[in-house]
Amino acid sequence: MGVEPDIAMRFLGLLLCLCSVAAMADELYKWTDPDGHVHYTQSPPADTSLHAEKVHVAAPQHYDSHLQPPTVYKPVPAGSTAPAVPATPEELAEERAVQHKADVAARKKLFRDQKCQDLREQLLVSQQANPSDPAQEIQDQLAASCSNSNPP
Repeated sequence: MGVEPDIAMRFLGLLLCLCSVAAMADELYKWTDPDGHVHYTQSPPADTSLHAEKVHVAAPQHYDSHLQPPTVYKPVPAGSTAPAVPATPEELAEERAVQHKADVAARKKLFRDQKCQDLREQLLVSQQANPSDPAQEIQDQLAASCSNSNPP
């Protein structure tokens, strides 16, 4: 049982296309037209009076997933003459956990500060709209949520 000619021809055609694309991707020409526009093409310009510079394009770099990640070193105090020591995976994980906690705390503070600002604005609008109404509900929310925040 042999390979059908139609499938073999398709495979051959695909293989030729891939090879020609790879070959064309290896060289480019850079040239400037009379108006001063720079062009990059896969063939030199038809006008032979224009100077075309051949540009070599390097093949893309492929990195294997099994390669080791870069070594991360423990911070060394400024002015220290001690050699840098690689950080252990446990130290890196602890550092990431500490940074994550700090990020979460900063986001919470930012959210709280925004909420307090919104409540202050609501209280101001309420007091301007009805000076005799103390807007006690908004004041209570401010007291509960923003007791440690500084007013703007």
